[in-house]
Amino acid sequence: MSPGERTAIYRFYDTNDALLYVGITADLEVRWDNHSRKKPWWPLVARRHVVWRDSRNEALADESRAISEEKPLYNVMGSDNPPPLGSPERPGTTAPAAGLTAEDARRQFADLLNRVGFQGEQILITRHGKPIAKLVPVTGDETVTTEQ
Repeated sequence: MSPGERTAIYRFYDTNDALLYVGITADLEVRWDNHSRKKPWWPLVARRHVVWRDSRNEALADESRAISEEKPLYNVMGSDNPPPLGSPERPGTTAPAAGLTAEDARRQFADLLNRVGFQGEQILITRHGKPIAKLVPVTGDETVTTEQ
């Protein structure tokens, strides 16, 4: 997608007109289909609002401003302090996962990274019913070192 491509900024609202999510895309049908399959809050969407911008950069600026000022419930990227999953301030989400087998984690790894990195989830990984690892979001002040 080029920076000059016409891009939509969209907002999803619930039945009480609470702002659920703000996003951008050049293809609404594909993006909304993705949301409908992956987002636990999707059933709450009652109304959609779309505005087209002449460039992706213009839409990105609008999206960033909207997330910062309008504080949608389910945007994590660009949000200062999103409420944790499972809290009353983020209805329709669940608390961190109770556990996932290592085999399932292997198959779903990319999705798990997105859930941890962008939604703040913590995911416990088990083998033979016993915890062996935990995926947690980086807090920003952490450094990673590897020994060889």
